[in-house]
Amino acid sequence: MKNKIRFLATGDFHSDTKLINNIEKYNDLDSIDYILFLGDLSDKKKDFKKLLSKFKNKPILMVPGNHETKKQLKILENHYNVHFISKNTKQIHKDLVIFGPNNLNIGENSTDESSILNNLIEKYNEIKDIKFKIMLSHIPASNTKIGDASPFFPYIGGSIAIKEFLENFKVDLSLVGHIHETSGLEEIVSKNKVLNVAKTSKIIEFDINKKEINIF
Repeated sequence: MKNKIRFLATGDFHSDTKLINNIEKYNDLDSIDYILFLGDLSDKKKDFKKLLSKFKNKPILMVPGNHETKKQLKILENHYNVHFISKNTKQIHKDLVIFGPNNLNIGENSTDESSILNNLIEKYNEIKDIKFKIMLSHIPASNTKIGDASPFFPYIGGSIAIKEFLENFKVDLSLVGHIHETSGLEEIVSKNKVLNVAKTSKIIEFDINKKEINIF
């Protein structure tokens, strides 16, 4: 039985195959158990097969970005190995769960901030007894270094709901995207570790025996 579960976390490809080639070049994809995708996969209509070919046979856990349309989301769910944790929380191990908000505050799939917050609280209450929690959200928290760094702020910025959630609940790791200018930045938000994987990638490893989450 494996004593480590490895995830590759990434996002914001925007149809850029160079980013995917670099991921393959610098990472051993055979050692990866799951792909965590933070949204904005494609800016085109029919390039999913090309974009996801490197991750063939790898389960993909994803939250939508503001560039995904409702039609694209249905295609990804029905024809590719994509599980939207924004719809259904995913328990990976008895001690590890991955969850995320049902929606975001910008784009075709947008909703109001209060609905995002209420959904997150509802999900958290369902998984509160699971020891380790990883949250995926395309939009980072507002009033943070990661969330407010875009030159197009406030049109492109963070979410009030995500900020309020992190101020009141504890997760072991919050993975975000959306803000390209803070790609790769790690930040502590109300004692929660937040990592922006927009246009980059990180390996997240859950050590079952040591009961810890490591980032590479």
